[in-house]
Amino acid sequence: MEYIPEPYQLTAIEFLKMHPIAALLLDCGLGKTAITMTAGDELGCRNILVVAPRLVVDEWVEEGQKWDHLKHLKIVAVEPDKPKQPRKDYFARKLLEPADIHVISRDAVDYLMQSGLVKMEGYDMIVLDESTSFKNYSAARTKAVTGIVGPRKVLLTGTPMPKDVADLFAQYRILDGGLRLERTITAFRDKYMKLVDPKRYLYAPLPGSLDKVFERVEDVTISMKSCDKLKLPPLISVRKELEFDEETKKIYKALKRKFCLEFDDSVVTAKNSGILTNKLSQLSNGFVFDTKGKAHPIHNKKIEALQNILEATAGKDGTREQVLVAYNFTEDRRRILELCEALETEALCLDTPQKVAEFKKGSDHGRVGLVQPKSNMYGLNLQEHCHRLIWYSLPWSYDEFYQTVKRVFRKGQNETTYMHTILVKDSIDYHLVDVLNLKQSNNLNFIELAKAMVAEEKQATLIEARQAALAERQAR
Repeated sequence: MEYIPEPYQLTAIEFLKMHPIAALLLDCGLGKTAITMTAGDELGCRNILVVAPRLVVDEWVEEGQKWDHLKHLKIVAVEPDKPKQPRKDYFARKLLEPADIHVISRDAVDYLMQSGLVKMEGYDMIVLDESTSFKNYSAARTKAVTGIVGPRKVLLTGTPMPKDVADLFAQYRILDGGLRLERTITAFRDKYMKLVDPKRYLYAPLPGSLDKVFERVEDVTISMKSCDKLKLPPLISVRKELEFDEETKKIYKALKRKFCLEFDDSVVTAKNSGILTNKLSQLSNGFVFDTKGKAHPIHNKKIEALQNILEATAGKDGTREQVLVAYNFTEDRRRILELCEALETEALCLDTPQKVAEFKKGSDHGRVGLVQPKSNMYGLNLQEHCHRLIWYSLPWSYDEFYQTVKRVFRKGQNETTYMHTILVKDSIDYHLVDVLNLKQSNNLNFIELAKAMVAEEKQATLIEARQAALAERQAR
């Protein structure tokens, strides 16, 4: 297929070419993979390392095969097909295989560094796809790629700060070694944050810190949102609000007040507020795990609401639609699968490439796709197969929420997208909504600051310059 970049894609390609280190805050569906490979190819990079979420690794290979101008590149996915393969032998063989681009799972990057199989400085370009995965400055995989000098480095993400401004520290330190946002988290906090809870060692951003941080990273950052660049059908949000019965209200309040519940043969305890929050989320969903890991059923409000939504969804030809259902807990999954079986509806847990491919075949092969945001928020492009997302339970992470929505609401979606959220009144569900709204606001504020504002005449100039450069290259 011929690659004819949109003006915004051209802008991103040229930005990458002009900046040895760059953070591309590209929304889902804007073509960041093709943009990055095109820039690397035009720069003459022939030894690129891409670190990506597990389910995204194969997408880089597929993208290279899709576009005519990239088909000459050899792209090797460095990810064992079988879990029991000897990792060192496998990686040694794959990484020593000549290739223009090696794509490795983020979960293996720490092993890669410790094994000594390759030196990161030997790559022409290092790309961290979904760089928010590296926001934890103390994580092993973040340490593995921090401090590398020499190669060109690119960060790709649509959610640079899913929580607050502190999420940016580790990502930009990977880019420049701490030149812009300090070299240590302590120095970063001293400058941009304040200690709000000494007992739990919790920090909050200082007023105006977001603007100050952006001033420091503005020179290497470019941002684009899909709502600005793509014409998509509308996204309609629908809330299904439920109420506890009186008995469940008593149980919920007792757990919230006492941090424990007693059953005939076991007990549920919450040692701190974090565990309590988790238990309240479980109870809102209709069950609670005891200290032995046994799930105790409490109510069926949410599963009944999900049943009503599934029964009401019908396609244009009279068949039921394919839908995506997002859940948090293993007991949620068990209940949903049990419901689908009772409704004689096929369901698939979309946790492997094989199951995703099966879901994409159509409703005869799997009408309900189950996703756990923490595990499945990247790599699923379902916009051509599904336009209805049901939140059985919400995540705490805005990144997980946003990325899950973007599995269906992205470039290529031709239908109105419906997002159903099942909430229980007077429960922690509504606190979750407030938290996600706040985190969304923080993230969008930073993206708005970094948005690429390129005049049409400047875009035209870039297109002419690009065409001239390509013509010169072909003449050689």
